[in-house]
Amino acid sequence: MIQRLLSISLFLAFAASGIAQININVDIKHKLYGEDFSLGKESFTDLGMAFDADRLQYYMSDFSVTHDGGTVTQVSDKWVLVNASTATSFQLDLDSVSSVEAISFYIGVDPDHNHLDPSTFPSSHPLAPKNPSMHWGWTAGYRFVAIEGNCGEDLGEEYQFHALGDGNYFETTVETGGMVQNGALDVEIFANYSEVLRGLAIQNGYILHGEIGECVDVLENFRDYVFTATAPADTVMPVDTTDVTGIADATSRLNLSAYPNPSTDGQIQLRLESNVSSVYGLVLFDMLGSQLEVRNNVGANSSTMFSGLSSGVYFVRLISAEGEVAEVVRFSVTK
Repeated sequence: MIQRLLSISLFLAFAASGIAQININVDIKHKLYGEDFSLGKESFTDLGMAFDADRLQYYMSDFSVTHDGGTVTQVSDKWVLVNASTATSFQLDLDSVSSVEAISFYIGVDPDHNHLDPSTFPSSHPLAPKNPSMHWGWTAGYRFVAIEGNCGEDLGEEYQFHALGDGNYFETTVETGGMVQNGALDVEIFANYSEVLRGLAIQNGYILHGEIGECVDVLENFRDYVFTATAPADTVMPVDTTDVTGIADATSRLNLSAYPNPSTDGQIQLRLESNVSSVYGLVLFDMLGSQLEVRNNVGANSSTMFSGLSSGVYFVRLISAEGEVAEVVRFSVTK
């Protein structure tokens, strides 16, 4: 009886304080631009290089939530091991939250836990031993990201990046929003894995395990490009939504199109439509990322012809006067 009265007293005191636990339900949407991610599905990097993924796993940790007009609350002791081939959902539990503005997290395992013995964790814990292994060793710690697959022409080359290292423990923030209702808030975070290999010349295959070089690039891409609060564009190539002056302008229109697509005679017409008066450059690449041809001083609302192309997949990058990639179009030639 005494124990029951004590429990009731504690409950009443907790209720009187006005504090109630809030469940933020986070759902990671695994994507390849506008398509759902799956193992072995072909996609393209920003350089137009074909790749797929046979393995894609990574850690998320050190979560914090920005809420109620700028208050930041840390979520302690939360690690999530993401396997991109399976659905990923988890909860962040907080107190006294009515609205959420952003969720921040790090890719990898925090330094305080990165060098502990995995066998000391229960088997169900994200930091316990896994198969395939996500732990490099006590000195180096955990693999923050492990991505493996095929790349290049006909996906005939192999690539692997196992990225790790305390110095590469990067934080990213996804600006999301929503009002808590009935003690819970559902949040979607989109992960566009076509951005993981952004800027990497992998057409001939590449294998690197460690905390240097392209492994750092992979982790920086996770930090800067992979995660968004809205669905990625329904295209195999990313589009820069700033105009050629580098100033965001929702009213500007910029469209690069290729026709006929596919081409059956090796000729392709590029049509540029824009309501911004400027000149651009066009750079033609093949599927392996090799630069084939450059056209300078291309005006808005004009057409340009490429001819003599053999069968294959090609990409044309539209370059602004400031040297930035403004848009990319993909086309194919079938003879």
